Amino acid sequence: MKLHRSLTFFAILFGVLLLGTGTEVQAQERVGTSASPQLLIPVDAQYLDGSGAAAGISGIGSVLWNPAGLGKREGDIMVMTSRREHLADIGVNFLAAGVGFEKIGAFALHIRNFSIGEIDETTESNPGGTGGTINTSFFTIGASYGRALTEKIRVGVTANLTRESFASMSASGVTFDAGVQYGEFLDFSGLDLGVSIRHIGRSMEYSGSGLQTTATSGGSGRSSTQFQTIASDSDIPTTVDVSLEYNVWRGFNLATTFSENTYQPAQIQSQLSYNFRDLLTLRGSYTQLLEDRGELESPYENRPSFGGTLNLASVLDVNLSFDYAFISTRYFENNHILSLRGSF
Repeated sequence: MKLHRSLTFFAILFGVLLLGTGTEVQAQERVGTSASPQLLIPVDAQYLDGSGAAAGISGIGSVLWNPAGLGKREGDIMVMTSRREHLADIGVNFLAAGVGFEKIGAFALHIRNFSIGEIDETTESNPGGTGGTINTSFFTIGASYGRALTEKIRVGVTANLTRESFASMSASGVTFDAGVQYGEFLDFSGLDLGVSIRHIGRSMEYSGSGLQTTATSGGSGRSSTQFQTIASDSDIPTTVDVSLEYNVWRGFNLATTFSENTYQPAQIQSQLSYNFRDLLTLRGSYTQLLEDRGELESPYENRPSFGGTLNLASVLDVNLSFDYAFISTRYFENNHILSLRGSF
């Protein structure tokens, strides 16, 4: 009992420390100026826009929202793949695999690829295009660890390496995620609490030969010289999520998340889901900003989302789930997310 209380105190203290970090993460109107904004694009159809994910998510999908969920492993081997159709021909691909051990916890490796497609090359002398294309590469590789301290308390951490390259320029950065989950919070049956902080890291700065230009210094009488442009560094958008998920009644679950971001106003994400005999789960969610930004609203703000999960375990005798999400947008085409999760 004494050990259980100590672990409980540790988990609550950990959560308070995360919340304390969040007080410094004040929403600011700096949208579009951060490094690696693609890290904020959800690629998990199970929790749509993240509503309640920090509290209720478990298994391999936890690496996207709260690595503490790995501690509630769903099998000795866990795999997941996901694809999100974003804007125009831009998409996000995700692949993860993990292994779980009864005594020491679960480990997972994952990769996310932000696929932009081909970009026509233009220059100052050829603004209509040179006839060539520009190669781009945006990916994030991560390693996660989660462990259950008690039957109710789970903690986890993630380390990520993000690498971006555009033409002859590139930048890279290392970020960390951390989280805690508390099942049956305050001994309230069916109520789960989760706190996570994601994308903690140093700023990123582009460099490379693409920033070099040939020019003549005015009035110097010198011939053309190579000049190196020094790119400005930008912070990675750190996010703090505080989530609650509650089993309301016979398969009905209500989840909510308060989310704070260094480059966006705070928002509340809410989700209602219904699980029919562990075969089919239907979901609906809504994200509400806590600040009216008028014409500055992004295509995803204050919009509903819908989705569902088909659990194929009873059909194939394998723990395999297919997830789908419909993300409504303003100005652009609606987004679709497809995910496949399995554990063995």
